[in-house]
Amino acid sequence: MAPTPKLLVVTDLDGTLLDHHSYSFQPAEPALARLRDPGFLRSRE
Repeated sequence: MAPTPKLLVVTDLDGTLLDHHSYSFQPAEPALARLRDPGFLRSRE
């Protein structure tokens, strides 16, 4: 049986990912793209 994929849920309670005025996540996009890389978290285990 194949292992069940892990799920990571990210929230933005302090405004780190979203701009406070425009709610744009554009400045955080490079960091979010790294999280989408399947090897990103695995390489830190």
